[in-house]
Amino acid sequence: MRGRPVDLLAAHGHPPVSSAARLSAVELPEDVQRRYSLGGFGPWLLISETVITPAGRPVLHAEDYHRGDAFAFNVLRR
Repeated sequence: MRGRPVDLLAAHGHPPVSSAARLSAVELPEDVQRRYSLGGFGPWLLISETVITPAGRPVLHAEDYHRGDAFAFNVLRR
């Protein structure tokens, strides 16, 4: 079965309905800096996100790094 992770979760009875994310400025882990020659760029934006089902069960967790000088975001709170 192919598709987006959220579609696969829904097809298996775990539909994602919301997520919670934390954004923080961090240095890349040393091993990542060395492996990809990314040292010296300064802080990166780390987004740690957990996706939740209607029952409140966490079903997906992701950690994504973005260069702080090349990333912008908008936030809507309700």
